[in-house]
Amino acid sequence: GHSKSVGSLLAELVGRRARVISMGNPGQTAAQMASLTASTAAATFSTGAKNTAFVLAGVNDIIVNNATPAAIVTTLQGICQTLKTAGYTVYLINELATTTVTNSVNTVLPTLRALITSTGAATMNADGIIEATAYTGFLSPSNTVYYPDGLHFSEGLSRLLASVLLRYV
Repeated sequence: GHSKSVGSLLAELVGRRARVISMGNPGQTAAQMASLTASTAAATFSTGAKNTAFVLAGVNDIIVNNATPAAIVTTLQGICQTLKTAGYTVYLINELATTTVTNSVNTVLPTLRALITSTGAATMNADGIIEATAYTGFLSPSNTVYYPDGLHFSEGLSRLLASVLLRYV
């Protein structure tokens, strides 16, 4: 069957207390996400409620566009700023341990992760950076339970990430 997304799993965990809106799509780049975020952030904001946004983006820019880590960071800063301006509390999820579409080692990913970390939450226009790799499984693309094809999340990994994000809602 089709595995559930992090957003749908987070909605299950949160339950009736909140509404979860997923603005991302698998394979989408940060540049594509930036245009969607700008057009929807204000419309999805709920006055009188706690509005939290999670931004997970970066590796697709490397795979699809061969973007540099610096260019990806700039795009992520813009996404986070758009959400902050709309009133959201914003958490940037530092990119996870994935390979490339050909299941080879993604040599750019560690550089991107380090740049996001060294840039820091405030300069990323985020309220915090979630280092998901601190949790078991995220750093191991060879773990076929979490990365069946070496690149895409399994439902088990999506469930784990959703449980991590629940702490910030």
